[in-house]
Amino acid sequence: MALQTKKPEEFLPEAEDCDALLNTYAGPITTEVMERMGRCKIIARYGIGVDTIDLLAATAAGIIVSNNPTYCVEEVAEHTMALLLACARKMALYDRLVRKGRWEVPPGKPMFRLAGRTLGLVGFGNIARTVAARAAAFGMRILYYDPFVTDGQFQVPGEKTELSAMLSESDFVSLHPPLTTETRGMIDDRAFAQMKPTAFLINCARGARSQDSAHAADRHRP
Repeated sequence: MALQTKKPEEFLPEAEDCDALLNTYAGPITTEVMERMGRCKIIARYGIGVDTIDLLAATAAGIIVSNNPTYCVEEVAEHTMALLLACARKMALYDRLVRKGRWEVPPGKPMFRLAGRTLGLVGFGNIARTVAARAAAFGMRILYYDPFVTDGQFQVPGEKTELSAMLSESDFVSLHPPLTTETRGMIDDRAFAQMKPTAFLINCARGARSQDSAHAADRHRP
């Protein structure tokens, strides 16, 4: 049975006797929710992140939790590049100006070529590595921070650095870590203070289920 729901109370009336639950966005799936699905043997997340599912509770209940680690890798990487180009070429600003009947170059200055610029990647998983390959094709230098990846582990462009060094050297910083207790809020005032005054921040990481913020955003500090 397919249901268009976002909250457990919306799908539980139909799912209480399910053997398997295929979940895209609905959650959080807590101990209390699992207790009401006494027959459930597997919760399959139709996506990458599993932060909406209480994994410890699922383990205790004998429920297998699976995900799709390759879900939308190319799409998110391409969206990251679109935001990167939009930041460099001021596409959103010029689009608004042209729609208002203004055809002027100065409001968008300074504009940057990507060749020779440094892209810093926070997290170096499937999506970030796909971004690295595309950004390198534009002639960008690639730095990345990921404590779970060793330097040279993957045959893609990129030099591993500490977070502080990556932030201070990068012209663009793109976020791609999973949402965990350690990564939540990691780009804070201290992190911003380490960035170049002209740097852009692109956020294509998966946010918390409870947040209604945009999936991707860019930040420019004049």
